[in-house]
Amino acid sequence: MSDYTGFTFIFQTFLQGLDAKQALDSVLHDRNGQCVVVMTMQVEAGVPRREILVYSNNEQITQEVLNVLI
Repeated sequence: MSDYTGFTFIFQTFLQGLDAKQALDSVLHDRNGQCVVVMTMQVEAGVPRREILVYSNNEQITQEVLNVLI
């Protein structure tokens, strides 16, 4: 399996689940979507921290969404 060390425990757990890619593909298919955006938020010592996962089968769409979010 791929190395997901850049993600927090929450994303690591999700990505290493039974079949994260299949779950994301299912969301796209069921909702006739082109992209899924997942966000987690943690507050440590009063400082909020969020991570965003962007998934699409189309690299161009992924890049466009990332450009808007960053």
